[in-house]
Amino acid sequence: MTDYLQKDTGTEQYAILRNRVVNAVDRHRVDRESQRMRERMELALEVTDSVIFEVDPDTGDLRSHGAMGEVFDEPSGDGKKGADFVERAVHPEDRDRLHERFGRMQRGESEYDVIDYRTNPAVGRQCWMRGHAYYEDSDEPRIVGFATDVTEQKTRERRLRELNERFEHLAEAVPQGLFIVAADYSEVLYVNSAAKELYGIDGEDVAADPSSWQRHVHPEDLDRLRADVETQRAGNVEEPQHQEFRVQHPERGTRWLTVDLYPIREDDELERLAGVATDVTERREREMELMRYERIVEDLEDVVAILAPDGTIRYANPAVGRTLGYEPEALIGEDGFPDQPQATVDALSAAIDDVVDQPSEPRTIRTEMRRNDGSACRVEATLRNRIDDDTLQGILVAIREIPERNEDQA
Repeated sequence: MTDYLQKDTGTEQYAILRNRVVNAVDRHRVDRESQRMRERMELALEVTDSVIFEVDPDTGDLRSHGAMGEVFDEPSGDGKKGADFVERAVHPEDRDRLHERFGRMQRGESEYDVIDYRTNPAVGRQCWMRGHAYYEDSDEPRIVGFATDVTEQKTRERRLRELNERFEHLAEAVPQGLFIVAADYSEVLYVNSAAKELYGIDGEDVAADPSSWQRHVHPEDLDRLRADVETQRAGNVEEPQHQEFRVQHPERGTRWLTVDLYPIREDDELERLAGVATDVTERREREMELMRYERIVEDLEDVVAILAPDGTIRYANPAVGRTLGYEPEALIGEDGFPDQPQATVDALSAAIDDVVDQPSEPRTIRTEMRRNDGSACRVEATLRNRIDDDTLQGILVAIREIPERNEDQA
């Protein structure tokens, strides 16, 4: 430096020297910071549970850091070929797929990819890895990325798939319609085959238009159901909801459905509604038939009752009050007519046994019955087996009082 100063004097030479010294110091500082940064990164990579990799797309050379030993039973660092590493460390069933995907990146056909694969169980524990790879197109192209152990996530996903499969198998086996919809009815999240059949719609209808289930609802019931939907959309659903309405099925005619809706909440917000739909047409028809039957028998002068096979009274028409002095409702659940002579009890019991044993044959008896006020009357009782009748489901008993003159004539 002294020689330099002796040869070249003046402020310009001093400025040049100062700049060179400053540049040298800056380079040293940058090199030192780079070295420190590299040491920090290497330390971080050594303790990470992920694998960091870099592949030269031209030579296939692999450089790796991180949990290579723990995951692949391989040392980190340089000196590996990517293809050879795949053959050693990756599950045999996943190698071709990994080669093909990395091959596309090496040829520059793909800039980013996510690849799930298993490690080779022959060289260590088997686990699921998820690799994220990026193609850097620069003066020196390279593929960089990282791979993370996702075994626990894969296990959860597999269990969830198994649960979903079991649910779908169960849902397809039951006759009820099962469905799950978003709380605002913007999307049908699940619907089984039975539900589509009950509503007379198909899967494409549901996917394209979540409100397609309303298409065949009976016009007289539609406004009421739409009002229910608006209430549910507003989130004003705290308890399970019950609906009963008709659909005009395109193939089966008018059908009655009941639907029970169950709110599903997340963080106290209504997110979904789960529904169970049941065809209750036969039940409604039986109820209507029973109502018509009751209207008829309630106007009869004769006593009409329905008994269980053990003699328990299930129904009695109003004539029982006029003939025997009992309130019909008071008799329901009684073990036969109360306070009757033993001979009457025995005669009725024998008649019940006869019609149970011979369902197609009615049985008629004449006996004496005691009224509620203690007086007696002669009656003729005809019993018919209607146990298998969907509406009656019991022993039908018709009792008429026999006037004394008819009894004398008999």
